[in-house]
Parts: sequence; structure tokens; C-alpha cells
Amino acid sequence: MSLGIFKQLWLCQSTGYLALLLLFVSQLLAPMRRLGWVSPKFHLLWRRRCGIGAALAASLHVGLGWAGFLAHNLWAPLLETPWLQLGLVAWILLLLLWLTSYPRLVKLLRVGHWRNLHRLAMVALLWGLLHCVLAPWSDPRVGLILFVCYWVLLGLRFGKFKPILKG
Repeated sequence: MSLGIFKQLWLCQSTGYLALLLLFVSQLLAPMRRLGWVSPKFHLLWRRRCGIGAALAASLHVGLGWAGFLAHNLWAPLLETPWLQLGLVAWILLLLLWLTSYPRLVKLLRVGHWRNLHRLAMVALLWGLLHCVLAPWSDPRVGLILFVCYWVLLGLRFGKFKPILKG
């Protein structure tokens, strides 16, 4: 492999990991608000910003992969490779969530159930994690750590608990 391929692989991996990290943070803010660790204002501001950042990073990740590794033949690997299919579904979900992150656009598109749609962020996160774990260039330890974090996050998001700090 030449240095250019290593650099391209590093950029593609980095943008993918950044998208997952931002998506994790956006989903972690709701339980942090319920626990009283962050204010509702902070939660609303940063959840949206992290979600939009995740969609942008994922789009950059897709663009780098498309321009680099899949430049010569896009459709055959996409139809045959499960980890590419999972990544594509996660990216499409993030694009839908990104479009409905702007109140004016939601009004223009007349999306009535955008809050229910945004619950798909956890599904997008799971598909992104599966994409990460199954990708041949991923470190399996990173995937294992991310899956443990995902299940902890799932427990925090949907578990019944009382705030630790009152405020």
C-alpha cells in the first residue's frame, strides 16, 4: 500500500468514528438532562448540534469512501457486502434526521411526526456500530467498546430512574 492509501484509509476511518462519537453524545444528552447533569437549554442546543455534526461527518465518510475505495465499482460491492449496506442505511437515516433538524424545513415539508422520526437516531447508531464492527479495517476492540457503550446508553435512555441532582 502506498502512503496515499494509508492516508485515505485514516481519513475515512476518522470521519466514521467522529460520526459515531457525535451521534453517541447527541443521544447521551437526554439521560444526562434527566439525571440533572445538564440543563434543558444546554441539552437542546448541543443535542441538535451534535446530531447535525454526526450527519455531516457521516456524509464526509461516505464521500471519502465513495471517491476512494468504491470509485471504480460502486454497485457490485454495495449489493454484496453487508457492512456497506448497514453503513448506507445508517447514513440515509442520518440524512433524514438532518433534514428534520431545522424547524423551518419541517414546516415547509409538513412533517407532522418529526419527534417520532428522531427516535430513529438510536437505530442509526446501532446500524453505524454494526457497520464499524463488520468493516474489515476496523479494530475489533473499538467495536466491542462501542457496543458496551451502546447498551449502557440504551439503558440510560429508556430506563426508569430518578434524578440524582435536583435543579
